[in-house]
Amino acid sequence: MTKPIVRDLIYRRRRFDAEIIELCVRWYITFARPVNTSWRVDETYIRIRGKFSYLYRAVDKHGKTVDFLLRPDRGIAAAQAFFRKALSTSMPRWPRKITLDGHLQSHMALRLLRREDPKWEVC
Repeated sequence: MTKPIVRDLIYRRRRFDAEIIELCVRWYITFARPVNTSWRVDETYIRIRGKFSYLYRAVDKHGKTVDFLLRPDRGIAAAQAFFRKALSTSMPRWPRKITLDGHLQSHMALRLLRREDPKWEVC
């Protein structure tokens, strides 16, 4: 006979099973996050298991995370990959305004993306 899984106390006296609650929370986090069209993008380096990696991150003007990308390098290709990934997660809405920090490669990547797709022209 199998033993029941020990659950956290937050699931006590709930109407639905813990598996249903976890599934709904997972779907909510993954799919129900409409973000605004004004983004703030920055990158920083963090240490993971003794090695430095670059974390690209975009948030909208309300503080909701648009997307993030962890890369071992910091250049134009990494910034372009981040912008493409961020756009794919917020797809029906294109960014209208993107605020960047002083990193030159991010500015260059955005200029190259403007040449690649005309929808980037509006930001």
